[in-house]
Amino acid sequence: MSHRRKSEDKRRLKRLYEETKFRYGVGVWYSDKKDRFIRYSCHTAWLKKYCSKITRKRMKTIFENSKSKAEYRKIFDYWHALL
Repeated sequence: MSHRRKSEDKRRLKRLYEETKFRYGVGVWYSDKKDRFIRYSCHTAWLKKYCSKITRKRMKTIFENSKSKAEYRKIFDYWHALL
């Protein structure tokens, strides 16, 4: 990896750190021990599956009396995109 590419990566990590330093679960944090920025995310395959399951249950109760099945799918896709 070239010096230019590595410096660009560091610049992007610093910018992302400034944007997300007060958010939980996404972004970058600074490690004093390693003296560098570290990207992290608390999203795992299990969490994604769990959120999808909960969303489906909620949407099912909301649209249980709906006549159109397509309406449920449209809203589910929109709701899942927001997560």
